[in-house]
Amino acid sequence: MSDDFNTAKTLAVLFEMASRINDFKSGNTPIGSVDALTFEKLKATFIGIMEDVLGLVEDKTTNNELLEGTINVLIELRKSSSYWRAVERWKRGRN
Repeated sequence: MSDDFNTAKTLAVLFEMASRINDFKSGNTPIGSVDALTFEKLKATFIGIMEDVLGLVEDKTTNNELLEGTINVLIELRKSSSYWRAVERWKRGRN
């Protein structure tokens, strides 16, 4: 990380910013303790680093069909795997 544009420092700043944002969200720090302009700058800076610097963009779309299909495939693979393992154990026990 030493020669990649200070990624470690960027991540440290993001964690610190996230901590402050979570303090506001949880009520540990009253939102009224900072003025609106300061909060907007914090928000814009956080989003800017996440999106523009690191390229991490929030996926606002939800595709439950894709997720459900993926889960169903995994369930079927697990079922078929269990079935075939049981068949192999049965064959070994028969011989």
